Amino acid sequence: MNLIGTYGARIDARAEKLFTQSDYPLYGMMRYFMGYVDEHFNPVSKPVGKRIRPGLILLIADSYGILEEAIPAALSVEIFHNFTLIHDDVVDHDELRRGRPTVWKLWGVDHAINTGDAQLILAFRALEEPTLLPAERIATLRTHLLSRYSEVSEGQYLDFTLATTKLDDPSVTERAYLTMTEKKTAKLIRATTEVAPILAGRSEEEIEALGDFGENLGMAYQLYDDWQGIWGAPEKTGKKRAGDIYEKKKTLPVIHAREHLAPADRQRLEDLYDGEVLNEDTVTEVLEFFAKTEAQNALIGCAARYKSNALGAIARMNLPEQTRALLERITHAFVPDIVIESR
Repeated sequence: MNLIGTYGARIDARAEKLFTQSDYPLYGMMRYFMGYVDEHFNPVSKPVGKRIRPGLILLIADSYGILEEAIPAALSVEIFHNFTLIHDDVVDHDELRRGRPTVWKLWGVDHAINTGDAQLILAFRALEEPTLLPAERIATLRTHLLSRYSEVSEGQYLDFTLATTKLDDPSVTERAYLTMTEKKTAKLIRATTEVAPILAGRSEEEIEALGDFGENLGMAYQLYDDWQGIWGAPEKTGKKRAGDIYEKKKTLPVIHAREHLAPADRQRLEDLYDGEVLNEDTVTEVLEFFAKTEAQNALIGCAARYKSNALGAIARMNLPEQTRALLERITHAFVPDIVIESR
C-alpha cells in the first residue's frame, strides 16, 4: 500500500526539469541514479526509489494548505538524500542500488564522486525556487535545513570512524552507535517532518512535536533495518541471511553482545570481528553469542521504544485527525509490529 500517495510524482516532475538543464552526461548520470533513465540515458517507464522523505513533507504540508509552497524544500531534501547514497555506494563498494548498477560501477569512481558533488549543489539550488511565502520563513527554513544537512555529514564521519575502529576499542559503545545513527539517518527524517510547520509559521511546540516524530521514526526504522540485516528472511529482504555479520557491521547486536559476554567469549567475538573474513561456521558462532546475550531482544526493545516515542509525538500534533491517523499507519508500516513483538 502506498501511504505517501502521489506526492512523489510532483517531486519527480520538478527533479527531471532540474536535471535536464544541460546536455553534459553528468546530468544524465544524475537522472540515471534517480531512476528516470537507463544507463544509455533513455527514459524508463517508472522511476525507481520510494520518495518517502519528500512524500512526508508534502503530506504534512498539504494538511496545512501549503502543498505547492513546500515543493522546493521537498525537492532539496530528496536530492540531498540521493547525493549521500551516490557517495555511500563508492565508500561501501556496492555494485547495485535499487536493483541497478551503481553510478561508480557504470562510469567509475571519479564520475560518481563528481556526480554526487554536483547533486549536492542542486540540492542547495532547489531551495532558491520562488514561493509566495514570507521571505523570513524561507530564510529560516534554509538555515534550518543546512544545519540538518551538516549533521548528516557529521553522522557519516562517525560511521566511517566506527567502521574502522576495532571492536575491542572502548570507544565502540551502544551510545556511540546510537549517536551515529541519530545523526546519519534520523536527523534527516527529522528535517523532513520539520519543513512544513516551519513554512506554515506554526508554533515551536508544533515544530518540535513533528521533529520528534521524524527523529524517533528514523531511529526505529534504522534499528528495524539492522534487525533485517541479521535475522531477516532472504526471500523478503533480497539480501543474504546474516549479511551484516558477514560484513562485520558494528550494529547494536554485536556491541550489545560484546558488552554482556563473559571475558573468554568476549575475546573470541572481538577476535572474529577484528580478524579475517567470516565464513558460515564463524557467523553461526557469532549468532550463538547473540543468543547468549539476548542481543536480538535488546535490539527489538530499543526499536520499540523509539517507535513508541514516534507514536507519542503524533498525539502532540495540531494536525487534522485524518493526517495523524495516516502518520500512525506510516509508522507501523515502517516498523512492522511483527518485529517489535517477536521477543
